Amino acid sequence: MIARNTSSAQRGISVDISIRADIHYLPVFREVVKSVAQASGFDADGIDDVQLAVDEVAATLIEITADGSEVSCSLEDNGGELCVTMTSECAAAPLPRSNSFRWHVVRTLADDLDWHQDAVSEKHSLRNEKCPTTTVQIVKRKALPTCE
Repeated sequence: MIARNTSSAQRGISVDISIRADIHYLPVFREVVKSVAQASGFDADGIDDVQLAVDEVAATLIEITADGSEVSCSLEDNGGELCVTMTSECAAAPLPRSNSFRWHVVRTLADDLDWHQDAVSEKHSLRNEKCPTTTVQIVKRKALPTCE
């Protein structure tokens, strides 16, 4: 696992983390996302939403990623929103169809969702074959303050 805080006082919190594509490491993503969302000022509902959305995306990428590969997560607080970009360096399977229940859950929890899978990629060092890189990006905006 590699974690790096690339925080900048002007932009807010920025964190990058990479882990082996193994479902046993899924809680690492959960806790990092929770910590970043809390530090970025999200309310409890926003924290839960972004944590669950990242959990679904991470589980999906772990499932489709080739053995011995990594899944990375980049979190960036842009003031009013948290941008999360997750990447599988070597997908062994395609992403689920866009109308799957998993994507429906992520769409419901996040404000924006985008994904793509590159058709051509460099040779993977452990597999010695070309495999696509898969990237999923979600954005969660902070809740507007309520008037009392």
